[in-house]
Amino acid sequence: MFGRQTPRLAAMLLAGCALPGIAWAQESARAAPESVAEVIVTARKRAETVSDAPLTVAVVGAEKLQALSVTSANELNGVAPGLVMASGVGGLPAVTFRGLGSNSALFSVEASVALFIDGVYSAHTRDYVTPIYDLDRIEMVKGTQGTLLGKNTTLGAITMVTRRPRDAFGYSLETSYDFKTDTPRVDASVDIPVSETLRVRLSGLYVDDGGFVRNPYSGRQPDTRDVSGRLSAVWTPSEAVDVTLIYQHDDHEQTGQSLEVVRDAVVGLTLANRAVATGQLNFEGRPDRRSQSGSDAFGAGVPAGPTPFDNQKSDRINLIANWRLGGHTLTSQSAYVDWQAERLSDLDFLKANLFNLGDNEKNQQYSQEFRIASPSEGKLTYLAGVFYFHNDWTLNRSIYGFAPSALFGTALSLYNQKTETISAFGQATYALTDKLNASVGLRYTSEKKDASLFRPQGAGNLGGAFPAYPRTRLSNKEEDVDGDIGLQYKFEPGRMVYVSASKGSKGGGFQNAPTTIAGAPYTGETAYTVEAGGKFVFDRASLDVALFQTTVDNFQFSRTAVVGNPGVSQTVVTNIDVRSRGVELNGSLRVADGLRLSGGVVYADSIFTETVPPAPAVPVAVDGLRQPRAPKWSGTLDANFTRPLSDDLTLKVLGSLEFMSKTYYQPNVGVNLDAPLRDGFGKLNLRVAVENEAAGWEVALLGKNLTDVTEPQFVTSVSGTGAGGNTPAWYGIINPPRSVVLQFRIRR
Repeated sequence: MFGRQTPRLAAMLLAGCALPGIAWAQESARAAPESVAEVIVTARKRAETVSDAPLTVAVVGAEKLQALSVTSANELNGVAPGLVMASGVGGLPAVTFRGLGSNSALFSVEASVALFIDGVYSAHTRDYVTPIYDLDRIEMVKGTQGTLLGKNTTLGAITMVTRRPRDAFGYSLETSYDFKTDTPRVDASVDIPVSETLRVRLSGLYVDDGGFVRNPYSGRQPDTRDVSGRLSAVWTPSEAVDVTLIYQHDDHEQTGQSLEVVRDAVVGLTLANRAVATGQLNFEGRPDRRSQSGSDAFGAGVPAGPTPFDNQKSDRINLIANWRLGGHTLTSQSAYVDWQAERLSDLDFLKANLFNLGDNEKNQQYSQEFRIASPSEGKLTYLAGVFYFHNDWTLNRSIYGFAPSALFGTALSLYNQKTETISAFGQATYALTDKLNASVGLRYTSEKKDASLFRPQGAGNLGGAFPAYPRTRLSNKEEDVDGDIGLQYKFEPGRMVYVSASKGSKGGGFQNAPTTIAGAPYTGETAYTVEAGGKFVFDRASLDVALFQTTVDNFQFSRTAVVGNPGVSQTVVTNIDVRSRGVELNGSLRVADGLRLSGGVVYADSIFTETVPPAPAVPVAVDGLRQPRAPKWSGTLDANFTRPLSDDLTLKVLGSLEFMSKTYYQPNVGVNLDAPLRDGFGKLNLRVAVENEAAGWEVALLGKNLTDVTEPQFVTSVSGTGAGGNTPAWYGIINPPRSVVLQFRIRR
């Protein structure tokens, strides 16, 4: 089901970590029983324990992030059950929870699984380039969250929470080196108590990733450098008031690309034949972390070109003020985000400079939220607020090619989109009895999008593939009322059952590079989630179970289509009804003192629920067909073992297994019927550390992807191949290889 190695790997992981722990527990004197630690989350805008929250939320703590050596949000694929992140062109991930989520290749479409950084909504998937460091935790809330989280959370949300300043002076320095990719990483922080009322935390990150794709012309690539700095300040002028300011600057520079051909066309216009025509004899098309892309001149008509690159600079400001008044808390959150990204992708995948795509993307957004929260005790508790959001986003795209590429000439597309959103929301919970709670929530949203599109006449046959249209202004305004209702019965503290129903909406919009103006608009989507579950905490164990069903009307499905004349592989949006239903289990168990197992598994049956277009046309989706990037089974299993080695030293071992069953990269119908599949796999990570807690240092050796999973993260077709009804070539990004990382940390 997950690949033949997965059960064996799970057994190895459990045996390797559990048996020493059990033996040690039997040898040592029995200490007081360790209870399962409660985790506090704030994704729903007020502090609550995971066991009390009547919904499914997965928490990835700082310790696991360090154990996985995660550098950016793009690397979170598989860290929580039911989460699939498929990185694509432009470094953008397609994020799905429980088998449903938006594609990333159409940049003007917001994701249905929204990203929040310290409570601030991130409007575009490009925000996932933001580096990860000095985090307290990541919260992943599953199911429709339209009431409290609001904008574009039809299928869930990912919330990143950074660390706040501490009361006393302290510092932390963490360094690591990846021997496989020659990647040094340094992140550091310092806490400065300026006065009794002002605390400051400074943190920073430096990473120089050497890349893992072998290229015979440019060496190993991509070479990626991330430099980031963050200032966090907390001012508490009185017991009733606290103000938090967070400013972060990021500088991302990448040379080269990780894209490679995973399978060539069999007949028709094959890349192998095109390679021979340009004098390249070493072409290969298989998923092996090798690329033959180059930017060389060829003959008299093909000049040398630049090396692919991907650069982004960003600034984020977040101001949060809390005022506690008579048991109530008034909160104001103001945020500003500004980033600019420039990138060039080589899409001919050959040594010669034949076909390239360049993007210049700019983003500015401002958001303001005011809310009031009642005291957490009492028969009636509530939270209400208003939210304003403004976003100005621009994408200028240039495409150029040279014969003997099947696509040659130039094409330019200019797109600007302004979004303005106003909403009001509220949620209340009433204690019907001392054990039974009922909750209800509503959110009203008014959103307007104004778009400007322009495509001048192109040259060569790319002028036909991307037809010209005059500067055109389009506008879309929608009003939605979303909400939720639920019941929660608490048997005793830490043990409860719940049932909930929720509705969420995501506004319509416009495709940033349509073939024609008439094809630019797409409609809004509406999601409905019903979930019934229970959460049970014991002295040494915990278990969460949830049955769920999510249906989405007019889901904004991004798909690859061959459009234009001549045909070019482009991403287009089609509104299609979809549904996912299944069960999710999460739990933990302290097997013995010093040994803890934790993990979860999701079964999700995610399908299309209509055929589009109807027969006799060639369908892009068929009723009952499985969604792409939607494994039926996925999960994680962690084994965490600690053992004293001496009075000062402690051995810490963390084994982590991520597994997924097979899935499609593209809908298995029509032109994609012969698209590559992703087989089921199990990826094993193992971290062994020695810590001196009193001295504040730790040294560790980390093995990442020890099973050397080579499955591509995403696959899409190569433009200008397999013409005449023949199956095209396919390209994608392969999972990073097995690697060994040395880590050192000192914290005072």
